[in-house]
Amino acid sequence: MEGVAHEMKKLFAWANEIDLIFAIVCATFLLAFITLAILITRGGRSLETKAVLDAIDETRTQLGNVDSRIEQNHRFVGNWLRRLLARFGFLDDAAQSAVNDIKKRPRDDDGD
Repeated sequence: MEGVAHEMKKLFAWANEIDLIFAIVCATFLLAFITLAILITRGGRSLETKAVLDAIDETRTQLGNVDSRIEQNHRFVGNWLRRLLARFGFLDDAAQSAVNDIKKRPRDDDGD
């Protein structure tokens, strides 16, 4: 009888090791699925990546605002110079050629 009890203990000890390994595998899969769900809800980005992308978008917006202010300033100065040159009759030809040169110049719209 004692041999059967010892064999049963040995069988249950082995089953407990298997159960422990199975529980660790299940916990690992559960952790992986939770991580996957978090990444999918964030679009595959971590919080740090989102913060960096937001900062880049904000910088692009600021640069766009600066570019539009510079363009407005150039237009103002160009119009002011055109009016100034038109005021003096002997500079009419120079003003017209300057305006034509400005109109012929290709615009740089790609932001470089």
